Amino acid sequence: MKKIITTILLSFVLIMGMTACGTEEDKKSDSSKDNEQTSTEENQNSSENNGEKEVKEDVVKDPVTLVNSEDAKSLINDEGAILVDVRTKEEYDAGHIDGAILVPLDELDSLIDEKIESKEQKIILYCRSGRRSSIAGELLVDRGYTAIYDLGAMSSWED
Repeated sequence: MKKIITTILLSFVLIMGMTACGTEEDKKSDSSKDNEQTSTEENQNSSENNGEKEVKEDVVKDPVTLVNSEDAKSLINDEGAILVDVRTKEEYDAGHIDGAILVPLDELDSLIDEKIESKEQKIILYCRSGRRSSIAGELLVDRGYTAIYDLGAMSSWED
């Protein structure tokens, strides 16, 4: 009987010891999860100042900025932004915004570097409905372009 109790106790101690210790990798993983949770909680619990929430400095800005017609014109006139139509050649030939260059979405990857000299160049994208310009914006950000603006649908342009 003593042997059975001793065996059970020894097994219990070994099992507890193995589960309590874990591996070094488990400990690192748990530690990084705790840090992520703390960081998330700190961001959510921003302090209030005179009834206004304080903006955290580590907030990530969306890499593609949505713009309206007025803002797009300011970017073009004041900051030298380039207006890029990502529709098909046929759509572009049927009518486009004055001053826009054509870089069809399906050719964007192969043509953008020859059409736009600098990855810091301000680029305003548009298409028929806003879907292709949104996709083009993501592709350009992935390629390293840093100043992408999305006008969306060509119909949102006001003369």
